[in-house]
Amino acid sequence: MAQVAPAIDTAEAFFNAANGGLGIWVTGRDANRDAALVQLRLLDADGTDLLADGDGNPAVIGFQELDLDGDQFDGRFSGFLPSTSPPSSPPRSP
Repeated sequence: MAQVAPAIDTAEAFFNAANGGLGIWVTGRDANRDAALVQLRLLDADGTDLLADGDGNPAVIGFQELDLDGDQFDGRFSGFLPSTSPPSSPPRSP
């Protein structure tokens, strides 16, 4: 079977900048049944990606839970991102 990128149907993300808490829920279709990660850009009012690494790349977050039903998937992540930045800066992706 040819490799086909997953298609996202719905996505929700919740972020608490004060403590680095992050929750993600993504549903979609994946013919190859190998969806495992999601790239996330979380933009503030000025368009700055709060989760980007030092090179400006989006955060790549692995699903902690993944349910597959045929080619449908439901992936979830809930946790805290480590912060190596000063307290005045938002947390960065791992």
